[in-house]
Parts: sequence; structure tokens; C-alpha cells
Amino acid sequence: MAAEIESTAMDQGDDIIRNNEYYMIPTEKDELELTYVGEDSSTKKIMIKARLCCDDRAELIAELTRALSLVHAKLVRAEIGTLGGRIKCLLWVQVSTVTIDQGIHELQRSLKVVMDRATLLDMPRNKRPRSFSDSVEF
Repeated sequence: MAAEIESTAMDQGDDIIRNNEYYMIPTEKDELELTYVGEDSSTKKIMIKARLCCDDRAELIAELTRALSLVHAKLVRAEIGTLGGRIKCLLWVQVSTVTIDQGIHELQRSLKVVMDRATLLDMPRNKRPRSFSDSVEF
């Protein structure tokens, strides 16, 4: 009986790992994935689900909003989870474009800029103290 309980617990643990998207737990790896969801026949707008995971920072949400507005996208739904300085966002976005590929490409490019900016801002900086003096010694 104990072996059966252990086996069940292990299977459930595997399901949790496989279904990490359902649980809003950020991973250690930066990720950006876009998935076509469907098209609204009345408005001809396509729905795209964007999943991104990166380091969290104060201005990230404002930058995501700006990135969406640059491609004339409308945020329909958002799920956000943070843990240990990392953030995971699931965004359902409506985009009005000519083709599905064009909509995905434009949105991906815009969100990638936001994620790359996060990486650039987190680069180590030269923290060596500098001293300046008025006198010059030879």
C-alpha cells in the first residue's frame, strides 16, 4: 500500500512539472512563447496567447503595456505570478493584422525587446570605487 501511495505521489509530481503553465510559478530560464488561439469572425482580430518568463523589475508591466500598444494589440486577459525576483505572465492579446504569421511576428518582436531590456539592465556593472583628485603626481 505504501508503494502505491508513493507511486501516485510521484505521478502527481510529474503532472505538476508538466503543467507548470497552469501553476503560475516562474522558471529560472527566460522564455517567450506565442500561441495562436483563434480569430474573431466579426472583427477579424486574431487572439494570441503569450507566455513569458523573465526577471521581475519595477517598470516591467509599464513596458509590456507600451509594447502591446506599439503593435496596436489589446490585452484581453492576463495572469501573472512572481516568485524570488522572477515573473511569469500569461497574456491573451487581440491583434488586428493581415495574417496570423504577421500578428505573431510583430507581437513576438515587441515582447522580445522588453525581455532583452530586462537582461541588459541586469548585467553586472563595474562597481569599482573611483577616486578623483585635483593633484597630479608624477
